[in-house]
Amino acid sequence: MDALLARLVAGDATLAGDDLAAWWRACEPLRARCAHPVERAMALSLVAPTVGSAFVAGYRAALHALDPSLGPHTRAALCASEEGGAHPRAVNTRATVTSDGVTLDGTKRFVTGARDADVLLVLAAEGEPVEGRRAFALVRVPASAPGVTFEDMPATPFVPDVAHATVTFEGVRLAAAARLAGDGWSEYVKPFRTLEDLHVQAAITAWLVGALRRARGPGALIERLVAHALTLRALADATVDAAATHVALAGAFANLEGLLGALDGWMAQAPDDLRDAWARDRRVLTVARSAREQRRVRAWERVSDAVQFAREG
Repeated sequence: MDALLARLVAGDATLAGDDLAAWWRACEPLRARCAHPVERAMALSLVAPTVGSAFVAGYRAALHALDPSLGPHTRAALCASEEGGAHPRAVNTRATVTSDGVTLDGTKRFVTGARDADVLLVLAAEGEPVEGRRAFALVRVPASAPGVTFEDMPATPFVPDVAHATVTFEGVRLAAAARLAGDGWSEYVKPFRTLEDLHVQAAITAWLVGALRRARGPGALIERLVAHALTLRALADATVDAAATHVALAGAFANLEGLLGALDGWMAQAPDDLRDAWARDRRVLTVARSAREQRRVRAWERVSDAVQFAREG
């Protein structure tokens, strides 16, 4: 924690590269020094050239938090969404598990960073439904595996340097160990939504610290951003699926909204390139806002149910 605090306040905030690819290469030593995923996301984002780069730092760190075997240098991508969306009902990709291994067939859409990935984590239906309930696997697939093909999707209006693709799996054969232990939906994809929210928010907070420091922005605003970053660092060690964690994360997003309101006043006089980039890319923080609101409401319901149960007990 002390090392992170020192880095944010007084560490080197010089940009590492002019674009996402150059930044990732230049940050290899920095990735090696930062063992904790959320601290790594913030360290890389402090020197990231774009909001998109910071998003990638947070996204990849969240995947490392989800599956620590990936390691700090692995460029992973989660393949969950399909034509009908990201809900379990929309999953048509299938994992056929036999004594010889796993065979994967299906198509995923809007996969973040698929082209650059070393490893794809693929959500797939497995077996037949039991009493109407489907089982899911999460399968670790080398991006270069035979049968894996990519089709680029158009750039998004914000963070356009973060590429997305449609990925198709045709008879992709893998060893049995490629299937991660546990249920692919409830134990991986569902908690990843929380991990991604936390790590991306932390990364963009650190990016703003770096941007303000380089532009000699107001110290009072940097102080507030640094304090917010440390709140997120603490939350990263909380139980990811606990109701209290979701309540606190909702509070963190609300705090960030207040910080962004204060930031808007300064951005009006910021350097043109910074102001224009931020105006375009800040929308990334609004992605999945309705899902976060539903999670916040459900978290308070779970807290209330637990309190009532304790009183009745």
